[in-house]
Amino acid sequence: MIQPPVIILLAAGSSSRMRGGDKHLELVSGEPLLRRLAKCALSTEASVYVALPASDHPRCGVISDLGVTQIYVPDADQGMGVSISRATQAVLNRDPSAIMFCPTDMPELNKDHFLTLIDAWTKAPEHIAQAIDSTGQPGHPVIFPKDYFDALRRLNGDKGAKSVMAGQEITSVQFKDNGPSVDLDTPEAWRDWRLGSQAL
Repeated sequence: MIQPPVIILLAAGSSSRMRGGDKHLELVSGEPLLRRLAKCALSTEASVYVALPASDHPRCGVISDLGVTQIYVPDADQGMGVSISRATQAVLNRDPSAIMFCPTDMPELNKDHFLTLIDAWTKAPEHIAQAIDSTGQPGHPVIFPKDYFDALRRLNGDKGAKSVMAGQEITSVQFKDNGPSVDLDTPEAWRDWRLGSQAL
C-alpha cells in the first residue's frame, strides 16, 4: 500500500499586498480561511503541517486546537522558496513518500480537491501531480514524490516550486471548478470575489 503524502500548508508569507489585512484570516463560510483549509487537509487523514511566520503570530491561534504541526519560518519574507525549503526540511524526519504543498489564500478549495489529487497521485506515484482548474490553468495543490525533495530543499528567495517542475512529467488532475487557481492577494480581489461568490 502506498503511503499517503504529508500535506504542507503554506501560510508563512507577510500578506503585504493586503495593506494591513491578512488574507489567511479572511472569513470564508464563517471561519478563517487558514482554519478552513487546515480542516480540509485533515479530512484526508494525512499528516498536516502548516508553515507560519512565528509561534506568536495570530494565524497560529486559529489552528491551535487542530491536529496540525506548526513549522515556523521567520525569514519567509525572503520569498516562497524559503518557506518551501524550510518546510520540506522539517518533515523529512517522517520519511514521507511525497509532499503535497498548498498555499492558504485559496478560498474555493475544499476537501474533494485534496482527496481527488491524492487518489490520482497514487496511480502514478513516481510523478508530480498537480490540480488544474476547469479552463486548464495549472494551480494547487501540487504533490511532489520523494525524488524531488532535494530540489525542494535547495529553493530560496522568490524562486518557487515551478522551477522544480520545469521539464518534468506531471500528472494533471483537472477539476470542474476554478478552485485550484483562485488565489486572492489584495483587498480588491477579496471584495470582488465576495460579490461574485455563492460560498458565503
